[in-house]
Amino acid sequence: MRRAALALALLGLLGCHHGKAGYASFQDVPYDYPAGRLVWCPQAGLHVYVAELGPRASEKPPLVLLHPWGLSMTVWSDIAPQLARDRRVVLVDLPGHGKSDKLHTRYPMSRMATAVLEAMDAVGVDRAVIGGNSLGGATSLAVAERAPNRVAALMLLAAPGGGLLPEPARHAARTMANERWLESLSDEGWFVGVVAVERSLSPTAARIRDDLVALRRSREWSAWCRATITILRSVAEYQPALERITAPALVVHGTGDLLITEGLNSALAGRLPHGRLAVLEGCGHLMEVECPEPLMAEVVPFLAEVR
Repeated sequence: MRRAALALALLGLLGCHHGKAGYASFQDVPYDYPAGRLVWCPQAGLHVYVAELGPRASEKPPLVLLHPWGLSMTVWSDIAPQLARDRRVVLVDLPGHGKSDKLHTRYPMSRMATAVLEAMDAVGVDRAVIGGNSLGGATSLAVAERAPNRVAALMLLAAPGGGLLPEPARHAARTMANERWLESLSDEGWFVGVVAVERSLSPTAARIRDDLVALRRSREWSAWCRATITILRSVAEYQPALERITAPALVVHGTGDLLITEGLNSALAGRLPHGRLAVLEGCGHLMEVECPEPLMAEVVPFLAEVR
């Protein structure tokens, strides 16, 4: 309740000013990555949007970055250019999100993993470090389950998978959350939601908030709501076979995370045969947005060890 009150207070202080006209399409949202395109993923049965940064000729394994639920590759704007200084970085808009297709269909985690693997095929990446936040972390685990030979290492930020989420959260995902509820949220509802999850109100967080509000007028909004709710139900019940995933794994927990507890992240790191846990004091669920510098201090040495 205290955090909700803070979010509402901030809403009042900032006067609900969002500053962007509505987008006609998700394709109209500007990204910071110039080399972006849609690729066809035949087994997944949809188009996925990918972007690339960094040198293709680097001897270091490429890094594939997967965003959290409901958002897009824009969450990596503060750290992707730094990570791409000495290695190829591939960013993916997951199915149902961003500029990727938003089909009226099922999205089990196996299909999410297939789409990522086919996107890697499309850009010529055979083996990579797979990194993701939240839904992106769960999808990273699903990729490692499906194709372990293609995963050099895992970078799991606030990732589900260490155990079942608390039953109230799973019950909400099964019964309360639906596309009509998501579609009906007001601009102010989106503002409060982003503030509650990402507490720093950084420029990148403000951009994410404003883009979501502007997209509510787009012709794809209903399809986005339907797809993301379907995916939320899949990830809420996801239980990967962690003991079979042998890739080195960095599990990062933020002590201010309102969604994934330290116990779940500790269990995730402990059950992965080569997992290690890093704890970021005061950081929240969207740590790549809220506290990029402390996150980079953990990620860069880990990546340096991966061959």
